[in-house]
Amino acid sequence: MVFQDVKAFLESWGMYPAEEDTTPYNKDVIDNGINEPCFDRMLEQAEEKHGIDFARFCSRVTDATDNAFYIPFLTWKELEEAWNQKV
Repeated sequence: MVFQDVKAFLESWGMYPAEEDTTPYNKDVIDNGINEPCFDRMLEQAEEKHGIDFARFCSRVTDATDNAFYIPFLTWKELEEAWNQKV
């Protein structure tokens, strides 16, 4: 799996690093993150489509505040570095 696949998967769930362009979506909405049921389903889909290691990666590179799950990285480049290191 290449990083472009990782990025496409996360974007499909409305997950973007804070400083990235979210066009055509409303940045304020994207910045609020996804809720816990969506996050749980995202991890299920990650495992179904790409395996347990990918689901674990998605879980590790996601933070939560007040039941809102988001990517704490500022840019896709930072997230790609984490992917390459398999954080």
